[in-house]
Amino acid sequence: MPFDPLANSDVCSLTLLLGVLGLVGHYVVGSNVRLRSLGWQLGFGVAVVAVVGAFWARIPKGAEEWLGVVIRALLLGAFAVTIAWITAPPVFLVYGQGVERPLHWLQQLIGDRKRRRNARKGAQEEAERRRRAAEEWDRQAPQREAARREHEAAEAARQLEREEQARKEAECQRRRDESRARCEIVFALVGPDVSDRFTKAEFQLFMQRYLGDDRSPEYVEERGQQLMELIYKHLELVDPRRRFASLAELTNWYQRQKEQLELVSDERLKRTLIARLNGHYAELSTQLLEEMHS
Repeated sequence: MPFDPLANSDVCSLTLLLGVLGLVGHYVVGSNVRLRSLGWQLGFGVAVVAVVGAFWARIPKGAEEWLGVVIRALLLGAFAVTIAWITAPPVFLVYGQGVERPLHWLQQLIGDRKRRRNARKGAQEEAERRRRAAEEWDRQAPQREAARREHEAAEAARQLEREEQARKEAECQRRRDESRARCEIVFALVGPDVSDRFTKAEFQLFMQRYLGDDRSPEYVEERGQQLMELIYKHLELVDPRRRFASLAELTNWYQRQKEQLELVSDERLKRTLIARLNGHYAELSTQLLEEMHS
């Protein structure tokens, strides 16, 4: 015969028993909110199952039967709560020590083995990748050597081209500098004689306009030769006989001019200037002698 607290008029005793059990369970659970909530959920579930089971067996027909179903459900739910509160802590303790910890250890062991296996696999893959990279590097060694030699040859060719270009530029600059130097030497020697016809300012203006570094060396040499011829032309137009009263004075002038020309470093220019000076000296000597005998 099923247990029926109402039929046995034992509600007070059961209530007292449940109160004692609930108090014990309350102290056992303590402040563990999780276990306390689990007990309430279990008691609610048992009460619902009790009500559903009563309806499944026989639908209550009167208020007394309805009240009996509710009281029985509440008592069973309260009993489930107290039992859960009392038994849950040792059950969880046993589960944690006997099941959860070994299970965690087993999971950790499996995880460690898996990580080691993955590490070995990764190391093998890395070794394989390096081996293939080394083989590829060795296979491409001839191409790299050929590329290196080609690069060195190209770099050497560019270096030779730069050196050749620098040499050409230096040679062009040297030719321009020498042409200007010849003009400056000529003007320094005969400038005082032609200063009334061709001033130093005019000389410098000609140098800046036609003998600059922005001109080609051929152009500078051509214009320099024209400038020297212009200076000599002015010198020929000057009447030097008024300056020399005797042959000795003319000879002293000739010696001074020749000594200055001997300081010129450009041999070709020096020979040209000395030849012009000798011709000019001979012409002046002849004219002076003719004048003295006339």
